[in-house]
Amino acid sequence: MTKGGERRYWARTLHGVFALMVLTAGTAWANDDLAAARGAIRRRDYPTAQEILVVASDAGSAEAAYELANLFRNGTGGKKDYAKAADLYARAAKSGFAKAQYSLGKLYEYGWGVAADRTAAMAWYRAAAAQGHAAARASLEHLAADKRGPPAAPEAKTEARQINALGDTPLHLAAEAGDVKAVDALLRAGADKNARNAAGVTPLMAAVMRDRAQVLETLLAAKADVNIKDSRGRTALDIARGRNAVALAQQLVSHGAVSGLRPSPPSAAASAARLDDLTKTNQQFAGWTPLMIAAWRGEAAIVAALCDQGSSLAARNPEGKSALSLAAGQGHRAVVKLLLEKGANLGDDADPSSNPLLEASSRNHADVVSDLLAAYRPVPQFPQLVDAALRLAIERKTWEAALRLMAAGGALQGGGSTAALLAAAPFAPVDLVAALLDRGIDINSADKSGRTALMLAAQSGAAATVKLLISRGAALNQADAQHRSALILSAQGGHADIVRALIKAGAAVDSATSTGNTALMVAVQSGRADIVAALLPVTADLDGKNKAGETALILAARRGSVDVVRLLLAKGANPRLKNNRREEAIDVVPNTQPTVRRMIADAKASRSWISEVF
Repeated sequence: MTKGGERRYWARTLHGVFALMVLTAGTAWANDDLAAARGAIRRRDYPTAQEILVVASDAGSAEAAYELANLFRNGTGGKKDYAKAADLYARAAKSGFAKAQYSLGKLYEYGWGVAADRTAAMAWYRAAAAQGHAAARASLEHLAADKRGPPAAPEAKTEARQINALGDTPLHLAAEAGDVKAVDALLRAGADKNARNAAGVTPLMAAVMRDRAQVLETLLAAKADVNIKDSRGRTALDIARGRNAVALAQQLVSHGAVSGLRPSPPSAAASAARLDDLTKTNQQFAGWTPLMIAAWRGEAAIVAALCDQGSSLAARNPEGKSALSLAAGQGHRAVVKLLLEKGANLGDDADPSSNPLLEASSRNHADVVSDLLAAYRPVPQFPQLVDAALRLAIERKTWEAALRLMAAGGALQGGGSTAALLAAAPFAPVDLVAALLDRGIDINSADKSGRTALMLAAQSGAAATVKLLISRGAALNQADAQHRSALILSAQGGHADIVRALIKAGAAVDSATSTGNTALMVAVQSGRADIVAALLPVTADLDGKNKAGETALILAARRGSVDVVRLLLAKGANPRLKNNRREEAIDVVPNTQPTVRRMIADAKASRSWISEVF
């Protein structure tokens, strides 16, 4: 075994040990893990570093999540992944970690891994600046004054006129991706706004093909030619109409767009011949019949003509999909109705890749689901099909379709009811969760991590669902594998309204996680003064310690949270208590927070040590 391989072997072997260290030893062990990860990075042993950081970040270390995000953002030891970096930065930023807040602001400003959002960028810069982050303050000032031009893409610069093997220019690719900033930058760099690729498609057409309304608006403002024809004789307007993109078509017409096609539609025979030719020349449609292509495209008139000519309704493509399944999956309601009227075979199998009802349910085509439910009702397997579609809809989070299926009698009798409730609780409309509970599902059933529907809803911020579950008798103090209750999870997620609702319902306030952190400590670590204020009147253990010996005041001091420290001191928190490293609150205050240091010093001076002895 090579030396590097041996290191990775031991890193994997000790993965669980690292997790146990983080969960049971608090801040001190987390710092050791970070030191180990940074040492691995210096040795360029990136797999080991990543494994350590994953464990620490999953255990709640904001700094580990930040360091892991940096690896993905910079492509250190692997491919760059801005989306993963954004997710990890967000996790750390929501915990109040200033560096992560600043980095997340950068991603929002430049649109790297997230949709560009000036408001979100300024909000995160403001949060970091409030903690003394100088670069965040500068970025906030610059962004507010709008002094900078559009940012360059995070990858190496590309020549504006460069063309790839398919004839696409960077402007084509940016338009197709919906990257408005890149489109604007390329236009200013001199990119040919009317460049045509091998199929005669212009960047403006590419934007229409992907429904990129903002890009289309940018190209129209740049005076891109709206009436260029592609190799099939279509203009951008023809493409918009073919996609039933009404808003885009109207936008094009307002800029003088006209159709490049002959006004008279082709006959059904000609259309069938064209579609038949596609099955022979386009690999995508190999094994498809003309009826399948027309149904998939939503071309109802051609579907009707082909049915009248005797096209097989039962034929299936290589993936096992019939014309009805293809139309249902695309949400073409008129075609679905037409095929049902023509006697299309529904099929009674529960294969989600070919059954029309499951296809429509998985893609949230709710009206098509209703039409198919009416058609399927006489089928003997109707209850089983509805349950299968309902499970799939909940798994795919297609809530409107799930509600239609519940109304049709979906009962999940074949199993999976607990999984459905747990999947729905954090995200689904409260009506759907209520309907699932009405089916008799155990409200306190838990997933493999010990989380109940109440915990999941509390963690995600689903306030209406939390109130419903409380009213239905959900166990308030049940805890997951890390001993986190719904109250602790809601405090960790920063959901003040849910924290208040759980307190009002009688949730235990001073229960602790496996690392000894109470809901108050978790709220303090997140810097959420509003949640701390809600918990302080009801906590009976203001000066309690976690397994690292940290009190709520020490945790607040370590973060430099002025408002939280003020609340704790006002309630009477003891500033002289020490953690396992013999540190008092005043010893851990960041140098950038003199106000916090002064507040704690004043509290110590005004507090009599005699009362603490006797």
